[in-house]
Amino acid sequence: MEIQQHLRMLHRLGLYAVPGWDGGKLLPGTNQRELSLQPPSLDQILAADYSDGLIILAGTENPFGGFVVAIDVDNGPEYWHDRQMPKGFLYDELGTQNHKRHIFVRTTDRLEGCLNLVVRGTGELVAEIKGLNLSLRSWPTIPPGKPRGYLPMSWPINPAKDPPVGTAKQLAHELAELLSRTLGESVWIKDFDRPRVQGNDHRVVPTSLAHQVDSELESRGCKLRNPSGSGWQSGFCPFHDNTNTRAFSVNLTLGWKCFSTCGSGSIFDLAHKLGLTGSPNRSTRKRNKPSQHKPVNVTWEVRF
Repeated sequence: MEIQQHLRMLHRLGLYAVPGWDGGKLLPGTNQRELSLQPPSLDQILAADYSDGLIILAGTENPFGGFVVAIDVDNGPEYWHDRQMPKGFLYDELGTQNHKRHIFVRTTDRLEGCLNLVVRGTGELVAEIKGLNLSLRSWPTIPPGKPRGYLPMSWPINPAKDPPVGTAKQLAHELAELLSRTLGESVWIKDFDRPRVQGNDHRVVPTSLAHQVDSELESRGCKLRNPSGSGWQSGFCPFHDNTNTRAFSVNLTLGWKCFSTCGSGSIFDLAHKLGLTGSPNRSTRKRNKPSQHKPVNVTWEVRF
């Protein structure tokens, strides 16, 4: 399919594309929330350059009713049938492997943030349902190290004939049941309020520390990938036996979370847990004495 034809098709379905860079990251300075609440026009969409990646916004209001959610299935069935697609279906594409899928549907409510579907007991992340403030990279994006890219599979001729009937939470329950049958595991919904994982620790993360954490995670086999446009990345958890689906999520300017039982916290907590620093507790710092090291007041922001 030619890119302009694809963009027109997405727009006809009420899906709004924005350009990316480096295999699907949002351009620096992109305000996802603002774009989702006031999507670009078709002329703006067609005029953009998608040579370095295409991203579809989640959380937008759909002209056929409801609000768009983007489902990022990391471990699902290799073959999906029309009857498996939720009500309000808009578009799906094959992921970088046969068990991965991107599915866009409508719900009756506007989801804020993300709903995570995990394997009960292990906490391994098998799917994410993304709403407002998030997005999902799409064809013809070629992610780094994944030359296969994505493949458009199906979309309705007339979305108006298949209106949304359920909320995002109801959709999550339906998808959890489907994935439980497919994987032979108990899949359940685990809410994750990402902005709160850092607790009350709002210190600026020095660039040097962010790089140290990133390097240490990679050395432990936790090679991070960029599934969303929020600055959060996922990988295999370095603190427990996690080799099938990624159970670890981190934002190098905010904090981290393991969907199993390893905990969560700020980047300073994570650095301490990785053995890179001393105590992560701010209260142990001697505030009345000058620091021996000049603080670095620069953040390293991961953008998509």
